[in-house]
Amino acid sequence: MKVRSNKVKDIRDHYAKQLEKIYPAEEAVTLMEILFEELLGISRLQIMANPGLRLNESEMLRIHFAHKKLLEHMPVQHITGVAYFYGLRLKVDKNVLIPRPETEELADWILNSSALMPRLKVLDIGTGSGAIALALAKTKPNWDITAIDISETALEMAASNASLNNLQVKFQPCDILDKDTRSTLPDDYDLIVSNPPYVTESDKARMLPNVLNFEPGLALYVANTDPLIYYREILNFARQHLKNNGRLFFEINERYGSDVSALFSDAGFADVSIRQDLQDKDRMACGTWLINAPD
Repeated sequence: MKVRSNKVKDIRDHYAKQLEKIYPAEEAVTLMEILFEELLGISRLQIMANPGLRLNESEMLRIHFAHKKLLEHMPVQHITGVAYFYGLRLKVDKNVLIPRPETEELADWILNSSALMPRLKVLDIGTGSGAIALALAKTKPNWDITAIDISETALEMAASNASLNNLQVKFQPCDILDKDTRSTLPDDYDLIVSNPPYVTESDKARMLPNVLNFEPGLALYVANTDPLIYYREILNFARQHLKNNGRLFFEINERYGSDVSALFSDAGFADVSIRQDLQDKDRMACGTWLINAPD
């Protein structure tokens, strides 16, 4: 069935109805409105205010082919090349994770708990698009922030996002699992944060196609045999690189809250806290490092 006219509202409603095969009705409409906004510069308010607004043939084709990609489960952020995080407009592609709402909650936790600290030295491990580091830099421009990632391509994207948003963050390649590589990092951070890979291979069966088929596996997956490898290694790193009373924040797999808490305690961290996201799932963790912690 063809679109009955070239009016934006008719086009939106027609394609949204087709998207209901794989998305809830309200989300389907939202996805189409994102395409109009990002690809053609036509906002939702413009559609509402001007129901007679029409597209030309070229614009209709752009929306048509973008809609086809949505039907193939491609994330809308990959179609538009844009994601929004903590008020920032970020470029994204297949080489970086699309920033998630729960990661915004992690950034919010860090900033709210550090509101009275004008200067901190911060390390973001596994920065990807740079979302966390840039959110911190936006709110705390006086913080000294370094962001690392094993992927050179991700670091290029993160640096581009820093430039796009006129923010100052230092980016450096580093494999946090490689003791030789990570030994080159300074050892006096006030705060370390990481959203490391935490999806087990067995979790893949429960994942949606828009994540499974389009997000970078390097940033997502860990082996079933050692799902907490990144947390354990980052904790070991933090013991050597955090200042006294420095804090370590993690985003975590909802199934491993108690396990991550135990790792913190075993590593000698104090004030260990597991925080739930807005969906009431264990999703964030924090601990404070004390220099005189027992080995």
